[in-house]
Amino acid sequence: MKGRFLTGLQAVIIGLLFGAVLQRAGASDFNKLTGMLRFSDLSLLKIILTAIGTASIGIYALSRKGVEHFTIQPLQVLMMGVGGLVFGVGFALNGYCPGTGIIASMEGKKDAIIAMAGGLAGSLTYAFMKPSIDKSLARPNYGKLTVDKVIRKDPLGTAIVFGVGMIILALTLDRIKRS
Repeated sequence: MKGRFLTGLQAVIIGLLFGAVLQRAGASDFNKLTGMLRFSDLSLLKIILTAIGTASIGIYALSRKGVEHFTIQPLQVLMMGVGGLVFGVGFALNGYCPGTGIIASMEGKKDAIIAMAGGLAGSLTYAFMKPSIDKSLARPNYGKLTVDKVIRKDPLGTAIVFGVGMIILALTLDRIKRS
């Protein structure tokens, strides 16, 4: 029991620190978020790309050590496409994704509170409709497909190449935008 509490407490502390970093970076600022979506303010995009690059390397390095807390989900193109569309439209319409919306809600921003209420209502609706949605959108199902399996390379090596690529992209975004 004690170990679980410490793990939960560590997760809460890490979550609070992560939220604080995102808030300080401006991830709860509607103008910064919409600027990122319009490619007029690339600062948040650089942070996101750096985080993706770092996390991909870290996750696969931990996996190599036997510390694995993620599951590869099956590649279901139709389900992912519809889910991505719903997420993207929601993000574009209200200017917040779930994480940034929570941060803005904690700041007391009314638009974010309304967006989070809508997100919760949508999640609840999905929970009740999940069996029928899953049944109608589950095909085609390509199984647990990953890039390293497709190119037949080492998962950690693939993650390192991808992660370094994301970090390089973050570092060179300004030059790419000016071109």
